[in-house]
Amino acid sequence: MGSRGEEERRGEGEAYGAGRGNAGGRGEEVKGRRGEEEGRAVHVFADASVKPEITGIGLAVKDADGRLILWLGKRDKPMTCNEAEYCALIFALEQARLFAAGDVHIYSDSRVVIEQMQGVISVNSDTLRTLYRRAKGLATHYPRICFSHVPREQNELADAMAEDACHPWKNACRPCRSGHVCGG
Repeated sequence: MGSRGEEERRGEGEAYGAGRGNAGGRGEEVKGRRGEEEGRAVHVFADASVKPEITGIGLAVKDADGRLILWLGKRDKPMTCNEAEYCALIFALEQARLFAAGDVHIYSDSRVVIEQMQGVISVNSDTLRTLYRRAKGLATHYPRICFSHVPREQNELADAMAEDACHPWKNACRPCRSGHVCGG
C-alpha cells in the first residue's frame, strides 16, 4: 500500500467539499445511507488531480435515477497520475459500499485504469499492480460491477472535487498569522 496516503491508512484523511443530496455540499460530514438505495444501482464517477506537492481525489455518486446523492474530495500524498487514478477508483469503490447498492457502475476518464480493470490491458507496474489488486478485491463486494471510460467533460464534478481537494484554502475563510482573513 505504498501509494495510499499515510492519513488514509490511519483513517484520519481530510475530506473536503463533502455533500449529499440537496445539503449544499460544503464541509459536511458524510455518512452512508442505507435502506433507500439498497439493491438499486449507483453510478460512481471518480477522478484525481496531481500536483507536485499533493494529490486530490474526487468522486460523485448518482442514484439509479441520475440524482446526485454524494460528492466528496480528499487530499493524499504526491504520486503519479496512474497511481492517483487508481486511488480515486479505490476511494469510489469504498464509498459506493456505504450505499449497499446492488449494481455499481464506475466511470473514470483514465483509460488506462478502466481498461486494466476490464482486463483489456495488463498491469505492468508493481505499484499499480498492488493498487489494481486492491481495487479488484473491493469490486468483489458487489453483485454486478461495470467499469466505463468517459471523456473528461462527463466527469466534471469528480474532477472539480479532486481539484478542490488540492486547494482547500480556495474555499475556506480563516485567519492567517497576521490576523487577516485569507483564502476566501
